[in-house]
Amino acid sequence: SKLNLPDLKVQGLKVSNQEPYIRNVGFWATEGEIGGSVAGFGLSIDQVKMQGGSGNHVGLNLVANVLLGTNNFNIDAKGDFKLDGVIDLQDGRQRWNYDGFRLNEFTIDTDIKDKFRLKGGIKFFEDHSTFGTGFYGDIELALNFFDSPVGIAAAASFGRSNPGMHNEFRYFYVDMLANLPGAGIPLGGININAIRGGVYNRMSRNEQGVHSFPATPSNEPLGMDNPGQTPSGITYSPDINTGLGFLAGIHFSTVNEKLISGNVTLEVAFNSSESSNSGIKKIAMEGSARILDVPDMEDNFNYNDSLPPDIEGIFVANARFVYNFNDREFSGRFDAFLNAGIVRGMGPNGRVGQGKLHFGRDKWYVYIGTPDHPFGVRMGLGPVSFDSKSYFCIGTEIPNMPRVPAKAQSIAGSVRDAGPLRESGRGMVFGSSFKFSTGDPRILLFRA
Repeated sequence: SKLNLPDLKVQGLKVSNQEPYIRNVGFWATEGEIGGSVAGFGLSIDQVKMQGGSGNHVGLNLVANVLLGTNNFNIDAKGDFKLDGVIDLQDGRQRWNYDGFRLNEFTIDTDIKDKFRLKGGIKFFEDHSTFGTGFYGDIELALNFFDSPVGIAAAASFGRSNPGMHNEFRYFYVDMLANLPGAGIPLGGININAIRGGVYNRMSRNEQGVHSFPATPSNEPLGMDNPGQTPSGITYSPDINTGLGFLAGIHFSTVNEKLISGNVTLEVAFNSSESSNSGIKKIAMEGSARILDVPDMEDNFNYNDSLPPDIEGIFVANARFVYNFNDREFSGRFDAFLNAGIVRGMGPNGRVGQGKLHFGRDKWYVYIGTPDHPFGVRMGLGPVSFDSKSYFCIGTEIPNMPRVPAKAQSIAGSVRDAGPLRESGRGMVFGSSFKFSTGDPRILLFRA
């Protein structure tokens, strides 16, 4: 074995014979790479530096890389670890002693004859403001043994929130998604192209969006910086009131992917033992469908109002429905987008409109558009265009009725806003307008 040890330069290091013994770790650098051959394998140390601790503790941080392999396969492993030391007083004298070894991060990259690719990593964390202490990691696997490649991505995190405190609790999540080779699993006229699944405990997830599935396996892992990040776009955070939860989903398409494609995910979550409720906490279903479009499976189907998807196909619809067992509430929302050339939704990125529904103990409502944001479609060819807008709202909590246009009121006569009737749940608000334009002048045909 041969090991090259270049000069190590240290600048600005300050030590003391009183606590703290390390006043300034300074700047550490090597003139060249620390490395060579160990047992026939390549070894390099990319980084050496001291880390000062509190009181009588100090650490030496090392980043080492080991390259294993031949012409047919390569395994590249890298580790970031720390050697801890402590200064003990013995008979009035200060002595440095070994105080432990800690692995901060480990990554691996494996490639076997371009048929098998495995790449991933694991990171350890302490005293995180949100996640406490634990570890998390992600991994991607690419298999090229079939007519089309198979890609599998997974992520996991295990930790303790509020460690050492009276409200300490343990949490975890595991999240996986995979695309299937060829046409996937045929089910009559529908193929299942990809699957996803997950399980979590003492964690809650964001409800703004979920990625679909990878069309081709990536050669890069996520490189996650957030212990709650996942390949499917979901972000988890510790939650003592949520118990065990499950996720399962599929990506599907017709035999001709351009015709119809989409995904659907089902989630079931239970209350934790610390929660004031018991049993099931919620059941949720969400999904997206596309018609006459080539799906980009790495798109993020986002349910946030301000971030509609940028579609290139004819029609896209997103939906999410949740039943909250604790509050006995059912709620849902859906968005529709249309981009068919001369016919297009009038909202951002071709959005036709958004619908919402809610059924609870104290209120209920159904919105198919609203007076301020109606469903809208425009058909245009050159300077000539035809616009259609509509909305329908019913329930105990519905928007105020807008002012009736003067031209329509002159025809209809007196119009009364039955506010008490609307608030009782026996009223509704409905409106529709049509506008035809040749550029100039504009002609209003009908509004009611």
